Amino acid sequence: MLHNDDTLKNEFNNNKIEYLRDFKFNICPENTVSDGYITEKLFDSFRAGCIPIYWGDENIELDLVNKNALLFYRKGEDNSALLKEIEKLNRDEKLFDAFQNQIKINDSMVDYLWERREKILNRLESLIEERLK
Repeated sequence: MLHNDDTLKNEFNNNKIEYLRDFKFNICPENTVSDGYITEKLFDSFRAGCIPIYWGDENIELDLVNKNALLFYRKGEDNSALLKEIEKLNRDEKLFDAFQNQIKINDSMVDYLWERREKILNRLESLIEERLK
C-alpha cells in the first residue's frame, strides 16, 4: 500500500476518524464512479467533522446525502470554482461553521438502511434454508 507516512498507524492507532479530526477538509475519491456506488470515505469525513471534497457518483444513493454538505471535484473539468470555494471556507470561520452545521444525512437514510437490512437478512435466511435441504 502506498502512503506518505505512518502517522495514522503510530499516532492514532489506525483510527481514521480521530486522525481526520485534525483537518478541515478531506479528499474523498471513490475507487470508481458508477451509479449508486459509495464507500465509507464520505461518511468518515462527516463523522470526523471535516468537509469532504468528493469525487464519485453525483447521484449519491437515491439522494440520501445532502449534496450541499460536500464539495464535488469533477475529474477532467475546470475545478477553479471549487478551489475558490475551498479557499473561502478555509479563510472564513463563520462560513466554514455554517457549511459544517448543515444536515449531512437526509431522514430518508434510516428507512433506506432498514429496508436494505431486511433484504439482506431475508436473503441470508433463504441461503441457509437452501443449504440445510
